[in-house]
Amino acid sequence: MLAQIQPTAELLAKLPAIAARTWETRKEQIAEDAKALTRRLEEQRALNLRTIKSKIDGHLSDEDFRTMKTSIAEETARIEETMRSLDAEKSSYRDLMQQAEAEVINFEQAWREGGLHRKRELQNALFPEGLTWWIKRKVFETGKGLSIDDLGTVFDTLGLVGVPDGI
Repeated sequence: MLAQIQPTAELLAKLPAIAARTWETRKEQIAEDAKALTRRLEEQRALNLRTIKSKIDGHLSDEDFRTMKTSIAEETARIEETMRSLDAEKSSYRDLMQQAEAEVINFEQAWREGGLHRKRELQNALFPEGLTWWIKRKVFETGKGLSIDDLGTVFDTLGLVGVPDGI
């Protein structure tokens, strides 16, 4: 279905603003998440130091020490991986904004290659009022009562609007 959708001139004009608005909101959330993760990472480092001190002072057995060190190392690795994911997401949003400003978006390719956040951005741009599942007809429908099949027909009749090569 996404392969049939060609952006209208109106949508193309709105994409940079939609992407920028979404990016600003998400950027704030990423900053908050990064701050919380940094705090958690510092807590793990402090716990590691306390664990070492407790071992040196003789308050921890060898087994408890190994258990604590393993637990701290695993949690630290999880936090660092999440931080790397946030950094990758920031790059993905920048790429989407550049693409939205520079060219006609191939929705099918963007959906197939995009991560969760990019898919959410595309969904919000294409269907800002959302999609609902109509059980009796077994189709998705927009808030305006158009099914995905109806949308495909509309897009087929419109053809490509805008400049196909992105110039």
